[in-house]
Amino acid sequence: MPLQNAFMLLLLGTIWGASYMFIKVSVAEITPLTFVVLRTGLGGGLLALFLLLRGRRLPGRSLWKPLFVMGLFNTLIPYGLINWGELYISSALAAILTGTMPLFTVILAHFWSKDERMDWYKAAGVVIGFLGVVVLLAPDVREGIVHNIAGDLAVMGAGLSYAIAAVFARRHLTGHEPAVLSTGMLLAGFVITVPLAFAFERPLTLAPSLRAWGATLALAFVGTAIAYLIYYWILEHGGAVQASLVTYIIPVGALFWGWLLLGEDIRWTSLVGLGGILLGIMVANRFRILKSASH
Repeated sequence: MPLQNAFMLLLLGTIWGASYMFIKVSVAEITPLTFVVLRTGLGGGLLALFLLLRGRRLPGRSLWKPLFVMGLFNTLIPYGLINWGELYISSALAAILTGTMPLFTVILAHFWSKDERMDWYKAAGVVIGFLGVVVLLAPDVREGIVHNIAGDLAVMGAGLSYAIAAVFARRHLTGHEPAVLSTGMLLAGFVITVPLAFAFERPLTLAPSLRAWGATLALAFVGTAIAYLIYYWILEHGGAVQASLVTYIIPVGALFWGWLLLGEDIRWTSLVGLGGILLGIMVANRFRILKSASH
């Protein structure tokens, strides 16, 4: 892998890893759905401005129906579940549990795709990965902390929702420019979430501190809009397989930022569980992802 590609990949993983820290800070003062509104609105608006300044068009009429499906499964549901889950669990644990997304994708693709059927490697990878999840959840289950368990399951639900979106996108949104798709997806998620936020929360009564606002703006602009632009650069210069390597960097980055800036403990169960999930992903992909790093 060229040095420039490796640097951009590390930068992206570091940014997305820090996103879970920003979420932890923000949801302490901003309710989950309102936070989704701010993230999708600000991030989508910045990406739309980027497209217009580059002379590119926003998604055409035919794309908006599938983009609203993506807005539901790739923004509203996962963002909302992660926001709510981080009220009860650490930012690092949330990042690790969201990393189950590739394992859920393997399972869903087996049933929803004709050319991605389950084989022994994929089955073994799923089993190994979810054994890692068992290790992660063991402390909360053993201690009977109901809210923590609910937070764990909510974040895993976000991973499942991301997987649904990934399989859907492969079937309905291939061949379109990623920057255009992501812009439309964020804007669609914004449109869907606004009425829900006003129906179930009171966004206009919130009075977040400067710290919460800073974390929210950092997540929307850096962790969402700028991060997507870096991701597109990696896709263009290194391909989809290289871009997928960010899966291995995000939870490590989240562990680091959570420990450094939030004072979160790094449990041995987190390290073992993370190792199990990442190993499961590698096995399910027959180690092709890691082999690509040398090219």
